[in-house]
Amino acid sequence: MMSLSSWMLSPHPRAAAHELTDKHVVYQAHALGRDWTQMAREVGVDLSTHPRRKGPYPDTSLSFAGCWALSTAGNFSWWIAYTLWVYAEYRHRYGGEHASRDYCSWAIAAIIEAGRAPDVGAMTTPGGVSC
Repeated sequence: MMSLSSWMLSPHPRAAAHELTDKHVVYQAHALGRDWTQMAREVGVDLSTHPRRKGPYPDTSLSFAGCWALSTAGNFSWWIAYTLWVYAEYRHRYGGEHASRDYCSWAIAAIIEAGRAPDVGAMTTPGGVSC
């Protein structure tokens, strides 16, 4: 069995977000914005429908986390919950919303509304996915 990636400190999304250090809460909030942008592009969501047009992040390849999240419905659900808890941690620790939060919410809804979210499969371990 492969060890869990460093971003997954716990199999529980709330605990994984809570256990991040302060600097990693900030980093993860930013990285989640980038990851959700990449995932939306990967599944064919038209990013020009967002008020910011192409989104706040440049075109880059899909991250391992994004690939893992898109691989099964369980992983996708876990990543959504983790995203929400990271932003809750950010709000709790810093008293405000991270700039990428609204964009992430839009990207998640766009992926689901486009019918591009995974709909079969069980959660896998992060090491069990090849991209």
